[in-house]
Amino acid sequence: MNAQRQNAFTRRALLRTGLVAGALIPLAGVVLRARPALAADEKLVTETPAVAAMVKALQYKDQSEKPDQNCSNCHLYTPSSGARGKCQLFVQGLVSGAGWCSSWTKKQA
Repeated sequence: MNAQRQNAFTRRALLRTGLVAGALIPLAGVVLRARPALAADEKLVTETPAVAAMVKALQYKDQSEKPDQNCSNCHLYTPSSGARGKCQLFVQGLVSGAGWCSSWTKKQA
């Protein structure tokens, strides 16, 4: 019985382990959390080399030549700060609210 008891996981050990794990979970969340990208920190897609091929393929321009079609009234655009925002087509960077690309789709009212 004595050898079996030495190998057993006691309630005290279980409680200690639970308290340590409970204290480490919030700490792990803080350590593992990535700093959210601020819109002011991000560059325009035209300045981001990683999406250059997509910019070219979609014929994206920072300034629309069509007065009634621009990123700010496109269904794929989500405004951020200032006159910039995120586009669902680009994984990195921001687009200008006054910009345009060949995938422009009118925003539903």
